[in-house]
Amino acid sequence: MNQDYSRASLLAFLREESVGGRLHPATARSWRKATEALSAYLEEPEQNDLRTLSLPDLVQRIHDAKDRELRDELVELYAQRLQAALEAFLGGATARSQRSESGATVPRGNPVGPESVAEASALEAVSLAFDHQRGDVVPIPLEGGRVVFLHGLPGDLSARDARRISRIVEAYISDDGYAQ
Repeated sequence: MNQDYSRASLLAFLREESVGGRLHPATARSWRKATEALSAYLEEPEQNDLRTLSLPDLVQRIHDAKDRELRDELVELYAQRLQAALEAFLGGATARSQRSESGATVPRGNPVGPESVAEASALEAVSLAFDHQRGDVVPIPLEGGRVVFLHGLPGDLSARDARRISRIVEAYISDDGYAQ
C-alpha cells in the first residue's frame, strides 16, 4: 500500500474529517492553520513525508530562524496542534510505532492510545470556545472595534462559494461607501 504522507495529504485529511463530522470544525480549522503556519519551516523531505518530521527539531529550527513571524508561545501552541493532527492522520499509537525509511521516528508526544485523538479534538474545541464563542462562528474584526460574525461556513467551502458570499456582502455597500 502506497499511502501519501505529505503535507497536502494531511490538509486534505483534516478537511475530510471536518466535512464528514468526525472532527469538530473549529478543531480541524485550528489544526489546519497550525499546519499551514509551521509548513513554511518544513524542509522538502518533511513536506513530502511527515513521518520524517521531528517536532522538537522543527520547533528549534523556528526559534533559531532570524526572519520568523511567529511569537514563541504561538510556535509552542501550533506545535501541539500539529502533533494532535499528525496523531490523527498517522493513526495514533500504530503510527508512532512505525519508522520511516530514513530511520527517523514518527513524531510523538505523550504515549496515548487512539482515543486520545478524540480527546485532543474535544479539548481543542473547548479551548477554542473558552472565550464563550461557539466553534462554528467565525469573528471578523472591522475598523472602529466592530466585529462581524459568520456562522454556518462549511468545512469544504470552495473559492467560488467564498466569492459568491463576498459579492452578497458587497451588495450592501451604498454609493457613499456605507452599508445600506
